[in-house]
Amino acid sequence: MTLSIIAILSDNNVIGRNNTLPFRQSTDLKRFKSLTMGHHLLMGRKTYESLESPLPGRTIVVITHDRAFRVDGILTAPSIDRAIDLAALDDEPFIAGGGKIFEQSIHRADRMYLTRVHAEIEGDVFFPEFDDVTEWNLTSNSTGTYSGGSKGNWLLPRLVSSGCWPGRTCSVRYARRRYFPGRTFRPLGLSE
Repeated sequence: MTLSIIAILSDNNVIGRNNTLPFRQSTDLKRFKSLTMGHHLLMGRKTYESLESPLPGRTIVVITHDRAFRVDGILTAPSIDRAIDLAALDDEPFIAGGGKIFEQSIHRADRMYLTRVHAEIEGDVFFPEFDDVTEWNLTSNSTGTYSGGSKGNWLLPRLVSSGCWPGRTCSVRYARRRYFPGRTFRPLGLSE
């Protein structure tokens, strides 16, 4: 099983505002759908409640301590560990938020699909910081412009085992300098 995180975040790591996504980018939503279709989506209760409609074609696992929380067709789990157990037969379950769930799983995940929107926005939920030098390696990056004119990057960091992902001749430092010249690196993200 490859445990993956999927998120969209701003340059200041905002992933939520007033229990909603602060971004509405059709390109990113299409990407989210294509990556997660047929897989388990693990998310916190507030993230689930923020969805505008059900997500067909995916098995939703809501992580909540509220034992009374029940929704037809939705699995529930009291912890991230139990949610991962429920998705054990999936080759790539996705962790889809929110902030607390990302914090609990960032050091357990094998891969992150992050969309970085190059804008500073206000919010109340943030993607957690992580170690991009010793723990994560950037393996893919593409750049684009959203319909609103905001620029962004799609980044695919992967867990590093011995300095770089097996079969690659890259280095984390090289990826940092190449994709983020002159900036301290904060959580990776993708945008288009």
